[in-house]
Amino acid sequence: MAYQSHLYVRPAYYESTLRGKYVRDEESLDMLDYIFEHQVFDPAFYMTSFSTDLRSLCEKNSTDIASMFAGKVEKYRGAIDKFVASVTGN
Repeated sequence: MAYQSHLYVRPAYYESTLRGKYVRDEESLDMLDYIFEHQVFDPAFYMTSFSTDLRSLCEKNSTDIASMFAGKVEKYRGAIDKFVASVTGN
């Protein structure tokens, strides 16, 4: 459903609402085009538990990353599998 929205709803919203109603000058149109053409999807954003765990180690001045990772590897694998499934639709 999100994919279909990306294909049909987003372009319609972009053309009719953003470009048609809200943006009226050429410079703003150029900026809007630039924003939509240069969007980046960062999978690390969805892996926040790992970065949170790593930050906690740093705050404690701990070098025990191997133990931390070993204890949570299944949690991280689950997050990666969930992310891959959401991207591939499986």
